[in-house]
Amino acid sequence: MKVLLTGGAGYVGSHVLRKLCDQKISTLVFDDLSSGHKEFIGDNPFMQGDISKIESVDGAFAQFRPDMVFHIAALATLSECSKRPDDCHRVNVTGTRNILDAMRKHGVKHMVFASSCAVYANARTMTALRETDEIGPISPYAESKRDCEVLLREYDSKYGIRSVAFRIFNVSGAHPEANIGERHNPETHLLPLVIDTMLGRRPAIYIYGNDYPTPDGTAVRDYVHVWDIAEAFFRAGKLLGEGSPSHILNLGSGVATSVYDLINAVKIQAKMDVPSSLQSRREGDSAWLFADAALLEKTLRWKPEWSNMQAIIQTALKWHQNQ
Repeated sequence: MKVLLTGGAGYVGSHVLRKLCDQKISTLVFDDLSSGHKEFIGDNPFMQGDISKIESVDGAFAQFRPDMVFHIAALATLSECSKRPDDCHRVNVTGTRNILDAMRKHGVKHMVFASSCAVYANARTMTALRETDEIGPISPYAESKRDCEVLLREYDSKYGIRSVAFRIFNVSGAHPEANIGERHNPETHLLPLVIDTMLGRRPAIYIYGNDYPTPDGTAVRDYVHVWDIAEAFFRAGKLLGEGSPSHILNLGSGVATSVYDLINAVKIQAKMDVPSSLQSRREGDSAWLFADAALLEKTLRWKPEWSNMQAIIQTALKWHQNQ
């Protein structure tokens, strides 16, 4: 099997690349390096390109002739997408259509796609989200992922391109060997910000709202380890190769963790204080987002091995201390 991996120089993509390498799967990384890191790719085959330009995408297919696409590349920061909604649509939606059109042209029938839990509507009760729950994106980023899922259904019904779309929850942690991990500029994810604050690289961690309808008033999320995500991508590709129909699957741990829970877990594990500063809520933030992962576990025979808070913090802390 030969895999074209878009966004393979990024946080999630580089871990998926490492998993594919471990499985001896020939992989071409296709990335514009706007937010990825060339050093995360190592010596693996690489082509710098832009998914929003069809000629760039077509060139990668013509050169590499993949059997399958793992599509992770996206403009993925909620705040950036809100400031630049046109760019968000161009990269995320037009880029995905370009890849699907190239798949049609070159006879590639399988895609594993990184969607997002952000596509869900704000839940009225604090319950785990199922794939059948209401869709109601409240940000340009979430809208773009919803539109991509619509495209996948369209290309499946019209052209027989089958896919597994993962609605990914809060990615966290780092590779167990701590040689790749989370590095964004600017950083927006909670755990690395908490760790940087604890290490004295930031004056305080900002807590955006403590008046949500949750047990401690702070937003609740589902933290899933990036190495468990990489395993799920590999299994999804294998499933499609065996003739599976298309699926939309939650990719989360199924554990609800509040902002205060996470901060306190870091304090306890590292035995250090984390200064904090309370801020007002941010527009577009949901009160809670955590997964019912039963369908994922049944479909892929997948269970999270690393998505407990101790392993998440240990691997992330080791990675950030090494930077």
